[in-house]
Amino acid sequence: MVNLKLTYGNVLDANTDAILLTVDGEMVVALEKQNDRRYGTIANAFTRRWPGVLESERWYPLRYGDIHAIEPDEDYDCSFRLVVLASVLPHPHNGQALNSNSLKAAAGRALQGMVNELSELGCSSCAMGLLKCGWRMDAKEALRITVDALAASKSMKSVVAVQVYVNDDKEYESLTAYASTLGLKI
Repeated sequence: MVNLKLTYGNVLDANTDAILLTVDGEMVVALEKQNDRRYGTIANAFTRRWPGVLESERWYPLRYGDIHAIEPDEDYDCSFRLVVLASVLPHPHNGQALNSNSLKAAAGRALQGMVNELSELGCSSCAMGLLKCGWRMDAKEALRITVDALAASKSMKSVVAVQVYVNDDKEYESLTAYASTLGLKI
């Protein structure tokens, strides 16, 4: 079972067991020189706050729509027990289709994988931004896909509370009204 809540604020300040970050898991350019192109906006901010965590283990290549979980060492003083990377940033150089169906499928697969992984590892909560797949999806569509994917998650050992963070006033206001039609807590 998944409890989903829409939250206003900075996802990096969340008080949760885990955080979901978006990456281009198939980026073929040099790791240390291209972080800004390989990571999503929130993942880039995460690397500035907790340098070295995402590079602490080899997680790439990561197939489009797949996830990889990292348990940061205590040395990093990271607020999150688990960092889940979701490969949902499509780029045409990788031959990934940028149509709506492929974006929805990748986001849905990543979200279901995240919830199952969190459940297996005994994490009770996760923070994430909206999975807009590199701004290729609008906010309402991304929220609906999140709700649908999490509702379809199966084989869970425990309840996972997922907090979807929005850090833009207008977007939050718009999503608040929409979220209530989906039955979400605000």
